[in-house]
Amino acid sequence: MARVQDTTFSVWLFVQPWASLDAVADRVAAAGARVRVRSRWLHAVSADVPATALRQLLRDRDLKRVQPLGRFKLKTRPGLPVLDLAPRVTFAPAAGPGDTCGVSPGDDPVLGPSAMPYRQLHLRPLTDQGIDATGVRIALLDTGFDTANPAFNGITVTAQHDFVFNDSIVRDEPGKDVAGAESHGTSTWSLFAGDVPGRLRGIARGAHYLLAKTEDVRSETRVEEDNYVAALEWADSIGVDIVSSSLGYFSFDNGFSYTPSQLNGDIAVTSVGAEQAAQRGILVVTAAGNDGPGFRTLSTPGDADSVLTIGAEDSLGTIAFFSSRGPTADGRLKPDFTAPGVAVCVLTGTGQVGRGDGTSFATPLVAASAALIKQMHPTLTPIELRAAFRSAGSKRAAPDSIYGTASSDAGALPRAREP
Repeated sequence: MARVQDTTFSVWLFVQPWASLDAVADRVAAAGARVRVRSRWLHAVSADVPATALRQLLRDRDLKRVQPLGRFKLKTRPGLPVLDLAPRVTFAPAAGPGDTCGVSPGDDPVLGPSAMPYRQLHLRPLTDQGIDATGVRIALLDTGFDTANPAFNGITVTAQHDFVFNDSIVRDEPGKDVAGAESHGTSTWSLFAGDVPGRLRGIARGAHYLLAKTEDVRSETRVEEDNYVAALEWADSIGVDIVSSSLGYFSFDNGFSYTPSQLNGDIAVTSVGAEQAAQRGILVVTAAGNDGPGFRTLSTPGDADSVLTIGAEDSLGTIAFFSSRGPTADGRLKPDFTAPGVAVCVLTGTGQVGRGDGTSFATPLVAASAALIKQMHPTLTPIELRAAFRSAGSKRAAPDSIYGTASSDAGALPRAREP
């Protein structure tokens, strides 16, 4: 007779405030579960727990509640399936050999075709003074990063960690990763720190970077939420100032999804974790998502109150059709701001400079702009930074759940800070 497989549940086990997190985590492991994350911020343990062990643990008086994250059958064969990467962003196809961000007559000799965001966000009054986010620590949470690309020569990487395979390699790992997994993270990082002379110039090349590989592109499951929370706590332990995550969590491969009624900032662990980060003095900038044009199409943690949630607009300041809209389930206006997210010049997975669409690219532009302001005003709190951006938004007098306060005049932000 064939052996019946025990169903395994991916869950968060929230611990009572009086109980020891480590002691409970040890009991969870002893019961036969695989502990993935011990979150001191959430006072909770994330684990893969067999159903028989879960029934036993539910009788533990030190557990406050259990929040299911997904359900799957244990793999019957060694190894992991390679799944197609669902597109998070789109790249304009090349018209011919080479890249899609060619230099045109009259282009800026330094910025080249990457000058559009500088113009739209009015960054030149800052960058022309040599403001480049020197001294600011920025953490990026993404699919991986091509740290060997010469476009990042001279950039300071303070720390890096792979939360998928639990090692220090944030580049693609042959035999483990899907080929090109690092592409998305490399593209977003290039808007901060890339340098392709005359083609692309990152906004915040003076910053110190913490690179966290949190996304397993082989599938979309809520385990990645655990990686996100673990990465936030890791970055906080190193003293990060700003977190940029061009990520969103809403629908998953295993059929579990958040409903719009749950997007209130208090349910998704990524949203709760992002709120905790803000309380600890970290500015979290995150993508609204690419599921527009309908309303209430945000992804988590974009529903978190203290997070800067970023939508995408084109070069004329018109909202991108795909940009996710608010409001949140409890009626708060989201996104907070918009930034260029259509035909933005970035490094592509092939190492070329190409044009990309997505709130994934609008997000680092705002985070990098915030880093410039943070360099100038290092004592600003996340709430004060958010208020400064709001005061400089083009729709600040009438914000809505499509644009928020729209794109900000970054050059005016220092003046908005002055008494």
